[in-house]
Amino acid sequence: MISRDEKSAPSELYDLLMDGGWMDVLQQHPTPQVITKNRKIIFINSAAVNLFDGINIESFMGKDIIELIHPLDQERIFLRINALTKQNSQNAPTKIRINTVANKIKYIISSSALVQIREESIVIATGVDVTKLHKMEKSLKESEDSFKRLFENMHDVFYRTICPARKRCLCP
Repeated sequence: MISRDEKSAPSELYDLLMDGGWMDVLQQHPTPQVITKNRKIIFINSAAVNLFDGINIESFMGKDIIELIHPLDQERIFLRINALTKQNSQNAPTKIRINTVANKIKYIISSSALVQIREESIVIATGVDVTKLHKMEKSLKESEDSFKRLFENMHDVFYRTICPARKRCLCP
């Protein structure tokens, strides 16, 4: 749930976000959702808390979203967030690594958008866990590479049948 303190949103923005009950819908949405203001988390739904292996919503409030991104992806995500403008208000989905509270690395496909609410700019981001898919792709690639190496190291041998009882070797 959105926190109403100085670390997060001004009270007018908080009241506006809570108005109409649509935040309850986001809170119950099965896809992880995070809303940030100046990169600080002002809303995180239960699915996102589970994605980050968190225990409660309050532990994420006011936290810089970049802290949850894997160090090797932080600069790229920082640039993507800063690239959001009124003219370019949505980022294309991208695959990123996140660090969970339990110090696990997970892979997600994430997309974000800049939203203007009463002169306030907030970023809403969503992500889908693709860690299992990433592991399956990695395993498949390793299997393909192993199979490829097997045939690259084999010598091809061709035979020609001269008559039904005799074969002749044409290559090494």
